[in-house]
Amino acid sequence: MGPPRRSVQNAGAATAFPGTYAQGRGWFVNDEAMTVEDGSFQKSGVEVGLDCADLVQMAECQDVPIFSARGASRPLVIVYVPVRPGVWLAYRTDPARVRD
Repeated sequence: MGPPRRSVQNAGAATAFPGTYAQGRGWFVNDEAMTVEDGSFQKSGVEVGLDCADLVQMAECQDVPIFSARGASRPLVIVYVPVRPGVWLAYRTDPARVRD
């Protein structure tokens, strides 16, 4: 972050990053499914770091932006939710709705 670059982990508690994140939201904490583009998506996997240049915002869930991989084909199978600065969590469609 900033010149000189340093890790977000070493930025300190007073550092604020603009944006809206899922951390602390009821639907996120309670592992609720979310509906995006007429599909139901559930938490899947572990938190990861992603390059923002590879993502595009395509929806919102209670004011939290929802992203997909840039160029992902429709219907979407995976979307990404920003959990906190630099951390994302994948949500997948219900396996019963996914067609091969």
